[in-house]
Amino acid sequence: MMRPMLAQVLPKVQSNVDPNLLIVLGIVVIGIIALRAYNAWRESSKRPKRPTRPQSRQSREPRYSARTVEPVPISKLHMPTDKRELKAVTEEFGFTPAQSGYFYELCVENNISSPLHLVRNSRQLDELFRRTFHELETAGHSNREAENSKTLLFTIREAIENRKRNTKLITSTRSINDGIEMTVITHSNEHYSAILHENNQAGLIFPVPRDVFGNELRLPLLSKITVLFYAGTGQSYSFVTRITRYISAHTATLMILKHTEKVRALPNRRHDRKQMHTPANFSRVTVANIVNGRHTEHRFYPSGKAFMATMLDISAGGCSLLTTSPVPEGEYIEISCIIAGNSEDTMIGKVVRLNPGEAKNTTVMHIRFAKMPRTTMNRIFTYIYNYGER
Repeated sequence: MMRPMLAQVLPKVQSNVDPNLLIVLGIVVIGIIALRAYNAWRESSKRPKRPTRPQSRQSREPRYSARTVEPVPISKLHMPTDKRELKAVTEEFGFTPAQSGYFYELCVENNISSPLHLVRNSRQLDELFRRTFHELETAGHSNREAENSKTLLFTIREAIENRKRNTKLITSTRSINDGIEMTVITHSNEHYSAILHENNQAGLIFPVPRDVFGNELRLPLLSKITVLFYAGTGQSYSFVTRITRYISAHTATLMILKHTEKVRALPNRRHDRKQMHTPANFSRVTVANIVNGRHTEHRFYPSGKAFMATMLDISAGGCSLLTTSPVPEGEYIEISCIIAGNSEDTMIGKVVRLNPGEAKNTTVMHIRFAKMPRTTMNRIFTYIYNYGER
């Protein structure tokens, strides 16, 4: 009877397939399914049941009580820093890649999830920067590493404060007008004055600056230099670029600098210069030309004869000295004084202007710094922002 039924259900099965074999396979499949179901029932019956005991509603404790689950303080919760906000802050304030990376590390280490909220909260920002500065002062970092971190910290604060004070800023070198006086700073921290001859598609074109001996400053092609300048509004800026080529003109050799879209606004003088009344010594400096292969380096040799003065104010770019023994404009001097803490700092500067002092036979020398160690610049920032005071 089974065979006629299979023949009706499977009419297309070829004659060489034995219907008995199909019946056997079906029985085997049904047996496997039944065996698995039995094993599952057997395992579930072996699991221990949760003991139950009657409890009154009043004595029953909540499943998650304050005694069994302690709340974690919000300050200890890890809140990831929003990288989209970090990118927005970097673009808004013109951070360099090094500044952006260091600012991100600050946010992560201090559990700051919103960089935008941080830069808009002046009090919180100042507390963070002040605390970080004192950690760098006391932590076991190498002196070089700590000074580099301090410089990044101060320049980030400069960029943030300056952006808050200004609405329209120059962000591209293509927007700089012809005829602006600029300061070119070499890799050895030497400063040279230059006038922008022309700004076109090729780049920024300058007459090659000359040193104190009248020799042209011939840096190698693609040398990285820093440029400082003041716009017509009085706002100061800086940017880093490279020398692309030199061209010969009728009256002078011209230097072409590559355009950049990363022009950074600096604090104005009224913000970054701080008054002081500190004893200082200065001595005249002899400048020597040292040729080392293709590179020309300038060495500064103090005369050793010191004159007394009083430092009236200071910034990262220069200072004012009151003295009865002034040095003529254009000459270089070495200045020694204590800016912050107990360490004596030395700076090489150029006398750019002389004004009569209030007292008789006194002169105020206005100095533009030409060279100084990184530690000295950081101490100047420390004094300006009062980071040395707890």
